[in-house]
Amino acid sequence: MIVSLRQSAKMKRHSMKCLILIILCFFILPVSAHALEKLYEMKTSEGITVQLPVTDAGPIPTENKVAKIEVAGFGILKQNNKPLLYWSFGLTLKEDKMLKLIRVSDVTPESETIVLINDDTPIIEKNYWEKSLEPKEINRENFPWLYQAKPTIKLFKFTIELEGQQTELYQLAWYSRQAKAKVIQYIKKNSGG
Repeated sequence: MIVSLRQSAKMKRHSMKCLILIILCFFILPVSAHALEKLYEMKTSEGITVQLPVTDAGPIPTENKVAKIEVAGFGILKQNNKPLLYWSFGLTLKEDKMLKLIRVSDVTPESETIVLINDDTPIIEKNYWEKSLEPKEINRENFPWLYQAKPTIKLFKFTIELEGQQTELYQLAWYSRQAKAKVIQYIKKNSGG
């Protein structure tokens, strides 16, 4: 099930009190005038080699003439005394054309390609699109990468179909060992696990 961030907010307000802790991956790192942008090359799970913009601080938003990736990360909320993790994605459209489809896939190297969102009726408000996946309980089975004692790199592919054209943007997300340890610490503190 896919929920929009607005629907998610309504669910949170109307169901139980939820604590939201957003751990939004990379993002969207402010790039100062002194930050040196470079390209990081990697191969997707589909075998395509892509070059992604990064600084020494980490990945930065990918963009082209059609769109700019604004969000590609996860958030944590607490429901029924259980911490839950959800993936959230957002982008800003730069062109005023009829939008037909936005698809977000996890194309992390050395894993299978997984279509996370296939939005064929995208809703755009003020040139902005957003979707979140349904939250899942945080455990080793659902999110094994979170428990690994090493940094995690995720790669997401955004496919955008507009009237008369299709474009793809790849967004890198990087989670340090320290950031993941803080999430695990939060989980233990807030669930007794």
